[in-house]
Amino acid sequence: MFTPDFYRSHEDYWLQHTFSHVSECQTQFDFRTSIDSWFGYLRGGAFLSRNGRPHWFNAEQLVNPPKRLEATRSMHFISNKALAIIESDLRPANLVKDHAVPCLVLLRELKQMRPTTKGEVERFLKDKYRVGVITRDEDRALNLCGLRQAMPPHDGLLARYVAAKISGVEPESPTRTYGPRERCGNWRCPVCI
Repeated sequence: MFTPDFYRSHEDYWLQHTFSHVSECQTQFDFRTSIDSWFGYLRGGAFLSRNGRPHWFNAEQLVNPPKRLEATRSMHFISNKALAIIESDLRPANLVKDHAVPCLVLLRELKQMRPTTKGEVERFLKDKYRVGVITRDEDRALNLCGLRQAMPPHDGLLARYVAAKISGVEPESPTRTYGPRERCGNWRCPVCI
């Protein structure tokens, strides 16, 4: 079975992976995989598979099986249209996991920051990394506004959504792990899964 130390070591691995590649200014690594994996291990619970691997949350994975629905509902932003799909029987394939601040923007900012420690990278990601759930139509709207891999001049981590007129909710989503191992103290608790 997986212990909290297992999750922390993997969280640390992906953080170190991100730090070493950014500090060496390499552009040929999968930054998205690195930060999404870090976030999965940071949050734990429904963000990980039963094999202890991060979920990528593509389309139908956002609501099936129901355990993943918990993770979907605890992302940083859910558009009103996406929430309507989640709460109805409509096709979940119309949903998209979106990085509120595009990965390319995060990578550029990290490189400009020139972090000298893994801790600096961790603080940066905890401040800036946000994921949202939007519909495919809203994703197209972001693209049409030229915001696929860019941020508008407005302030705020959700500025892309504001610029594309995507309204939604920000569920309670602390940046630290909220998973089963911290809710009741027993990380295998079937009630908290």
